[in-house]
Amino acid sequence: MRQNFGRLGLLLVTVIWGTGYVVSDLALGVLNPYQLIAGRFSIAFVVILILFSNKIKI
Repeated sequence: MRQNFGRLGLLLVTVIWGTGYVVSDLALGVLNPYQLIAGRFSIAFVVILILFSNKIKI
């Protein structure tokens, strides 16, 4: 059972990594590289803020 979770995790990472490349390639047709990087960092910031909101003291 535990081995299946590991394989599922590897499959999930592979899918995310692969779609990330395709999405970046498509986005570069519309946005310039700086806008793409700013968007990626903004999304990462929001995700980290949500995941660690209980540990952040404001």
